[in-house]
Amino acid sequence: MSKQLDAAIEHLTSTYQSLAQAAAGYLETLDAKEINTRLAKAKPDTAEYVALQHLSALMQTPIIEPVAPPAQEAEE
Repeated sequence: MSKQLDAAIEHLTSTYQSLAQAAAGYLETLDAKEINTRLAKAKPDTAEYVALQHLSALMQTPIIEPVAPPAQEAEE
């Protein structure tokens, strides 16, 4: 278990922020495989399980960049 994941869980289980917003701050520093392994071992209905669920959901959601609509040509 990494210290980074332990710190993220500690933060998520004690924050007054939105869990999704707080969890999003960890996307660049945590490993999805480690999160899912730990989630599988966590007891349901615990704060750790809820925190890990949020992290796991965010890690598996692809980030889709907005695409600008094609420029329309001016009609003459």
